[in-house]
Amino acid sequence: MTQAIKNLSRTSRQDGAKPAAFKFLIAAVFVMVALYTYLLGSLVSSAVEEKKALAEIAETEKQKIELEEKYLEISGALDMDYAEELGFADKTGEMAYASRFESLASR
Repeated sequence: MTQAIKNLSRTSRQDGAKPAAFKFLIAAVFVMVALYTYLLGSLVSSAVEEKKALAEIAETEKQKIELEEKYLEISGALDMDYAEELGFADKTGEMAYASRFESLASR
């Protein structure tokens, strides 16, 4: 009789472990599927953001090239005649300097 109780006890522990292990495996599969879905979504959103960033970089580079061309066009037109036309005059002969005869330290 004691042997029968021991055998019954052993089989009940083994039978109880199988459903728990099965539930654990099912839960692990659901966790893996959720993790895979999250990582895949993250990867796709990262690729979309990279594509937007590259388009923005290309647009900024295009604007930079246009500004450089405009700068070179304007800087090529600068000469003495253009400066006089804008009201600037050549004052090389009339240089005057401000000075003080006594120093500020002696006051």
